[in-house]
Amino acid sequence: NKIEETKTSLLPRFREYDKDNNGYITIQEASSILQKPPFCFPPGKVVVLLTTFDKDKNGKLDIVEFADFFSEAKAFNEDMASRFDQLDKDGNGVLSPDEVMTVIQQTLGFDDPEMARKIIQMFDQNADGNLDKTEFMQLWTNMFA
Repeated sequence: NKIEETKTSLLPRFREYDKDNNGYITIQEASSILQKPPFCFPPGKVVVLLTTFDKDKNGKLDIVEFADFFSEAKAFNEDMASRFDQLDKDGNGVLSPDEVMTVIQQTLGFDDPEMARKIIQMFDQNADGNLDKTEFMQLWTNMFA
């Protein structure tokens, strides 16, 4: 239902995203939207989504393809935000090594605290020892999507 609601509300706003008014959304236009808040998708995720929804394989999205693309992106973002919030037990807006350990246990079946620290180091762009929502999304996208 959320995907259908997003499609319906997005169609009239298509021109806002079509910066050059050519009737298509390019990878650059999609990236400028989806790499910024609230999405903060890594570039690879944007390319995968664009490729998936570019039904005629012309390297750009028409209004119908973009509606499907953006709806899926929004649903994915909401799912990741919800998943993050569930894992952020103390509600401080970042995942500690212990909270990352929960992800590792639930998804990979590992129970090694050192593994959590190594994973955090791989994705911790600001080197604070934790993962914020953007860093978590990059971890999830790289490991599971």
